[in-house]
Amino acid sequence: MPTIYEAHSFAALAHAGQLDKRGQPYIRHLERVANRALARAGHARSVDRLDVDPQAVMQVALLHDVLEDTPARPRICGRRASPRR
Repeated sequence: MPTIYEAHSFAALAHAGQLDKRGQPYIRHLERVANRALARAGHARSVDRLDVDPQAVMQVALLHDVLEDTPARPRICGRRASPRR
């Protein structure tokens, strides 16, 4: 399983040069989403029942826009940043 650092690095590279709505590097948006998702996962009873891995929550949040907003292809994303191998 790749680390959160690897997912962050991959997302930052994939979104290089993009800005968020605040005019900041796009990776800042992904970091905010990841922090919110992790906080909510820790407080949601249904997430506890689903046995969600906090590292996977962070990875998915960091990578959630890669395929939609960058030229990255699914095969590359799956190999380089998938929480499951």
